[in-house]
Amino acid sequence: MITIGDYVLIKWGTAKNPGEVLSTFEDGLMVMCMKKGLKFWRWPNIKDEQLYCWADVIQKINTPKLVKKGNYVITELDQSTRDVNIKT
Repeated sequence: MITIGDYVLIKWGTAKNPGEVLSTFEDGLMVMCMKKGLKFWRWPNIKDEQLYCWADVIQKINTPKLVKKGNYVITELDQSTRDVNIKT
């Protein structure tokens, strides 16, 4: 079950974007999505909040792990960065 505050992987076109669930509805959910940088994921300067239908939810994911200075690793997506020294 997906609830407010959970993190999900969303399908948007051919891309997969991680995001935080802001609210849920019968028809879908409001998600604030992260954007991919060169190597890591970041929260965009301009919030990317959008309503998605339940069919666009690929899976529930773990909370993004902070690497440094606003850079995050999404373990479900970032195979190449799993060896990065993650701050806990």
